[in-house]
Amino acid sequence: MTTLWTPRTEDTGYISRTELLALGYDDAFIQRRLRGGVWTRIRNGAYAVTEAWERKTPVEQHLIRARSVQRHARSPVLLSHVTALLAHDLPVWEADLRDVHITGRRTAGRKEAGICHHRGMLVDSDGVDVGQDRATHPARAVLEYATMTDLEHGLVAADGALHKRLVTAEQMHRQAQRMTHWPGAHCLRLLLSLMDPRIESPGESRVRHLCWVFGIPMPVPQFEVRDAWGRVIAFLDLAWPEYGVFLEFDGRVKYAQLARPGEDAVDVVMREKRREQRIDDRLGWDRMRVVWAELDSRARLARRITGRLERAAGGSL
Repeated sequence: MTTLWTPRTEDTGYISRTELLALGYDDAFIQRRLRGGVWTRIRNGAYAVTEAWERKTPVEQHLIRARSVQRHARSPVLLSHVTALLAHDLPVWEADLRDVHITGRRTAGRKEAGICHHRGMLVDSDGVDVGQDRATHPARAVLEYATMTDLEHGLVAADGALHKRLVTAEQMHRQAQRMTHWPGAHCLRLLLSLMDPRIESPGESRVRHLCWVFGIPMPVPQFEVRDAWGRVIAFLDLAWPEYGVFLEFDGRVKYAQLARPGEDAVDVVMREKRREQRIDDRLGWDRMRVVWAELDSRARLARRITGRLERAAGGSL
């Protein structure tokens, strides 16, 4: 036998030491598989087939480790914080995937190898099923994450949750009221005021956050462009209609999302060119393009946006 795998473990992505011992195998068997490179230890007492494990993305690997943590915890726990966001398939950026985050009523707040234990007050509505796993509700997961990171990271997740309709603004406000005295909760009021369900990508969230930080007039997300008959012919990522300026956030992910069945990258680009021509013919506004790398130089990007708005306004803002 070169591997030991069952339909159930194929589904979960790992097999535990407890399960192996119950099947009649011993630690020597496990060590031979590990030394031979057939298996990989994904955390203490949990193993995956190396070939399959190496094909997983970092997010997929994180969620498999999280599943093993949750199923073998000594008391009931929920996936929480960034781990819950990933389980809900919500957008995050610069996520630290080294530690699995869990929250339980009876767990002590502590950190051990690869796991961050959070102790929190949980009510029944805080836990929701996500595929095979159980995680904190998206509203709680977003706000948990914001309290541990900052406003910008939290806003990316909040906009994504609202846009995907996994939460409502009312749910977010109710959850924030329960977290008033949490460490890091000072940013939640701002997050609630800035989040917007019209935002479609992390890049757009970050540009709006940049505008708020640098005191730039806030753009309108997904501004509708209508033809002479009132029909919507396009949506602009971010727009300043009072200045006649709009911003399109470019990126490979966006173009992949725009692709229709049977289309390749060239088809998407050409269709986008035709869309841009219709916008130009209708509005004649000043277009800005921003790419992800520009967000690493925030002050420079802020000056660029301000300059375009000032030029359109014929003077200072």
